[in-house]
Amino acid sequence: MHCPSCNAALSETDPACRTCGLPAGLVAQPRPLLSLTGPAIGSYVAVAVSLVGLLIATLSPLLEIAVVRSDAEFNYGVLVELAGYLLLILGLVAGVVFMVIWTYRARKNTDLIPDAWPQQPVWMSVGGWFIPLAQYVLVPMALKDIALNSEPAPESGRTKVSGSLITWWWLTFFAFNCVSRLGNANDGEIDTEFYTPYSTGESFDVDKVTGLLGSKVALGLPGLVALTAAGVLAVIVIRGITAAQVSRQPRIW
Repeated sequence: MHCPSCNAALSETDPACRTCGLPAGLVAQPRPLLSLTGPAIGSYVAVAVSLVGLLIATLSPLLEIAVVRSDAEFNYGVLVELAGYLLLILGLVAGVVFMVIWTYRARKNTDLIPDAWPQQPVWMSVGGWFIPLAQYVLVPMALKDIALNSEPAPESGRTKVSGSLITWWWLTFFAFNCVSRLGNANDGEIDTEFYTPYSTGESFDVDKVTGLLGSKVALGLPGLVALTAAGVLAVIVIRGITAAQVSRQPRIW
């Protein structure tokens, strides 16, 4: 048998729970679940900011092509690209912060659901985000455990978040981290053929520079597609688990 308050193992001969001290035979007063709405909305906004930032950075070479063809005195495309990357970094950092808060609260809530039996420790829902490389294993494990123990109430009409959905989310995010570097693959050649002569007022091959900048856009598209897929899947997972836990509240209270 288990303690109705903290789910700790409880012997029939124990006068009280050895973990939380609840006397045997008493029914624990249910505690409200921690709110997931705030960090969930923050995560949605962070995903949107990241995608907008990467979209701007990826397409900014098109503005530089316009600069090349018009022989403008100022290359404003570089500033647009910088602004895009700043938005991307801001969105990713904010997203991690909100996701850590959301994951921690969601994991703690599984301890408050009477018929839930979480297997992964609480530290994994927080620390897993900050361990390089291992995060691609630890965080999905924690999320799958949370999803499994946040199964929605049957009468809610909600569908359960599957482990495969979480796996695909992290595979697409891993793919983004791998292919995002492709967007900078020809930066050295662009610097030699365009930025250096442009800054010194020297002439350059317009057709060649235009081709290089067009290639830079093409090389950046796989990263944009991967991050978009990861962002959409992240929103689906967060929304699904949040709704599932909310649907459990009437059964708890």
